[in-house]
Amino acid sequence: AAFALCTFNQGLQWLTYSSVDPDRVRALLGPDRVSDATIALLLNWGPIMGVAVFPAQAYVVSWPGGFRLACALGSLLCLMASLLRLAPALLGLPAQQSDAALAMAHVAQMLNAGAGALCMGSTARLSALWFPDGERTRATAAAIASNALGTNVAFVLGPALGLRGMFALSLALSLASASTLAWLPRHPADGGPVAAMGCARGLRRMLRDARFATLVLSAGVVTGATTGWQSLFQTTLKGAFSEDTIGWLGFANGLAANLGTMGMGQASKRDRLGREARLGVAALLATVQLFAVARGYLGSAPWPAAGLGAVLVLAGLAYGAAQPLLYELAAQLAGPTHEGTAVGLLVGLLNLACFVYVAVSPGASPRTLTVTLLVALVLALAALAFATRRRRCL
Repeated sequence: AAFALCTFNQGLQWLTYSSVDPDRVRALLGPDRVSDATIALLLNWGPIMGVAVFPAQAYVVSWPGGFRLACALGSLLCLMASLLRLAPALLGLPAQQSDAALAMAHVAQMLNAGAGALCMGSTARLSALWFPDGERTRATAAAIASNALGTNVAFVLGPALGLRGMFALSLALSLASASTLAWLPRHPADGGPVAAMGCARGLRRMLRDARFATLVLSAGVVTGATTGWQSLFQTTLKGAFSEDTIGWLGFANGLAANLGTMGMGQASKRDRLGREARLGVAALLATVQLFAVARGYLGSAPWPAAGLGAVLVLAGLAYGAAQPLLYELAAQLAGPTHEGTAVGLLVGLLNLACFVYVAVSPGASPRTLTVTLLVALVLALAALAFATRRRRCL
């Protein structure tokens, strides 16, 4: 519960500026200071810092007590980010629309993004430490879903509370998370024999395994591109629907992803799917998502909100169900290498793909962004097929 609260808050904080109509961000920070590229950069600090912090995350989690330290650092960074964002807003409009306030907003997003890398790169380590083998995928699914739930809730609360309200909520959640994680006990196995292989040595070993490298690369591309696509709803759908409607569409998509994640976690616990079966299921689910997104966004006629919502729910279920399979497979195929290193590499690639996707968004049309996502999904499917072809290598 303590870990889930931290990751929930991190996801909610990260999407705050993209959860509302871009005009609201300009009204708060100054219309002459905030362009579409500025709003994209505020969002893109997530993947940028995710890539930058990955080496430190993988190294810290391999220490004795490293999982607990990573959680504490993530919670502290979220608290610092909340304070930086809220302070100028409390001082009034002139202070809020100053260069210093905009700089603080960027720094806050950077701190929040560092927290995301520390926490989300430790999900497989959490399940390995605190849960038996039969429950690991379900635990990983719950850890992933809590972060995604934060972004889902932001889609709805952003239009309702406004930016200042979201800042205050984030601060309250950050204080609760920091207070809770302060009492998180250290597991006796944290930093034990499983961490015997060094971080650098473990990375070299994993990347020499073609099947592991293919799995992690494909998983990182598809999850990163999809995360970027989801986070841009307010930009890509502006003009077609109202701000509130877009928020509910994003919430429906995210909620379906959470249900898919938890459902697959339960199925994996009950059926104990083999490695090859998990990869096959992930590929099948990605295929469903591919057709769902293609039909929803590239149809010949505009979609009503209800029709688009139905397609987004289907795509969310497929994407969400594939995530815990990919995270757990990355940890399992890593062999003696630390789980935090393996999943940290996946999260680093995820952030790199998301960064590229969001970086090109200001000058791209909604149709171009969707086609880019479809290309990423097709490449990921081809890579997954390659990874499942030779069973003896898995």
